[in-house]
Amino acid sequence: MATAAPPIPRVELAYAPTPLLKLERLSAELGIELWVKRDDLTGLLETGNKIRKLEFLVGEALAQHADTLITCGTLQSNCCRCVAAVCARLGLRAVLALKGTRPDEYDGNLLLDRLLGADIKYCSDAEWEAAPPWWAPSATSRAGRRSPSRCVTARRSSTPSPSRTSVVAARRGCSWPSS
Repeated sequence: MATAAPPIPRVELAYAPTPLLKLERLSAELGIELWVKRDDLTGLLETGNKIRKLEFLVGEALAQHADTLITCGTLQSNCCRCVAAVCARLGLRAVLALKGTRPDEYDGNLLLDRLLGADIKYCSDAEWEAAPPWWAPSATSRAGRRSPSRCVTARRSSTPSPSRTSVVAARRGCSWPSS
């Protein structure tokens, strides 16, 4: 007798499905129908592919009764801002390990991280290089890689029906610093 796979823990965080927008002028210029999926509309502060990853990462964390999410990135990391926003939304503690020194003035994502109540640890280059191997920069992990398939599933339920669908997804996070 076959047994069903255990359910994958997931918390719905994104406003989905997001709309498809036909790029009229570019389509006409290229002689094809070209559409773009508007993943910038998945939420207010939690947008794009980051929120899709976090649906699975946070689901996994909550299934393990976690009360704190820890992530790392650069000072203006979109992923860290997204983690801070999700934690504020769900009543969890956010701890961000950010590569760089504390600035004199806060702006952009770093300002939002602070306003969202995240605990921020500034890491020197030496501390960054000595980071434990289990750190998952920009929500890169097995659970986070489930998100592109979720996007494709959402796309299949949308209209129109193209003759070909391409999904562009990265296996690594977007803000991991180069050595």
